[in-house]
Amino acid sequence: METDWTIPRVAAISLIDWRIVTARESKVAVSSTVVHWFESLHQRAVFAGKRSILEIGPQDITAGPTAVGNFIAGAQPEVEDPHAIAARFIADGVWATHRFYATVGLTDYFGIDLEDPRATFRYDLNRPFSLGRRFDVITNFGTLEHIFSVASVIEATHNHLADGGLALFILPSRGGYNHGFYNIHSNFYHDLARHNRYEIVDLLAVPDIVSQQLLVDKHEKPGDLPPRLTKWYDIANNDPAIPMSPIETFLEERQVFRLALQKVRQRGWWFKRNPEPPIFEYIFAALRKVGDAPFVMPMQSIYAAKREGMPGA
Repeated sequence: METDWTIPRVAAISLIDWRIVTARESKVAVSSTVVHWFESLHQRAVFAGKRSILEIGPQDITAGPTAVGNFIAGAQPEVEDPHAIAARFIADGVWATHRFYATVGLTDYFGIDLEDPRATFRYDLNRPFSLGRRFDVITNFGTLEHIFSVASVIEATHNHLADGGLALFILPSRGGYNHGFYNIHSNFYHDLARHNRYEIVDLLAVPDIVSQQLLVDKHEKPGDLPPRLTKWYDIANNDPAIPMSPIETFLEERQVFRLALQKVRQRGWWFKRNPEPPIFEYIFAALRKVGDAPFVMPMQSIYAAKREGMPGA
C-alpha cells in the first residue's frame, strides 16, 4: 500500500496538532515509524541469534496498536490475535517496550539512565561507565542529543557491544530547535563506522517524522502488509538530495508570504516560541560491530583527508 503524499492531506494537520506535538517535546520513542523500521530489520534477519538488549535511555511506545499489531503478525505468524496482544501490552504503559523487543527475540532487557525508574543501571551518561558485560543490541533512540558528552556515550556503546552486535540510533538530523544540544548528521555515522570497522546495515534519512507518524496512525489498517506508509531514503552510500516532505513543500510554496510576515512574527508571541517551522528530520542508523578492537575516536573525513595529504602526516 502506498501513501498519498498530497499537500491537502498534510496541510490538514492543524496548528493545534503541532502544538500538541511540541508540548510532548517531539518525542520519537518507539513510534509507528520505528515499528516499521524494526519490521524491516527483522525481515532481513538482522536480529537473528541476538538475545540481549541495552536501551540507553528507556523508551515508551507511542506507536498505535494497529502498527504494533501488524508488526507482531509478521514477526510471530503463529499468534492468533496479534492486534489484541498489541493492545494489551501497549496498555502496560512504560513496560511495553520489553514485550516489543521480545517479539524479535530480544528477551534479555536492560536499560541505563540516571533517573528513569525503569533503568536496570543508574549512571550519569555524561561520565564513563562500565557495566561488566556485553550486549547483542544497544539502542540510542532520542537520548544522545540530550547528553553533552556525546563521545563518552559512543565510546561506552562500543565497549559494551558484543562482536557482531548492533548499535541502533534514532537521532535528529535537522529541525527541532532547542529540542536537545545537538543534531547528528550522516557523516557522524560514516566516520564512526570507518574508524571502528562497523558495517553499516542501515542509514536512512526519515523526513518530517512527526507528520509521518500522524499519517501512519491515521491510515494504517489491521492486516495491511508491507510496503508500509513510512517514507525513508537510503543514504548509506551517499547523501542524495532528499525530496522535500509535504510540510516543507507546503511552507516552501508560501515562502513569499512567510518573508512578508517575518518582521511581524519577530515581534509576535507565536514566533518567539516557534523560531523554526515544525520540521523534525531524523536518521535511523544500524551499525554492526566487526571484531573487538579498542575504540578509535573518529576524525571527520574531510579533515582527515587533508591531514593525510600534508607532508609528514
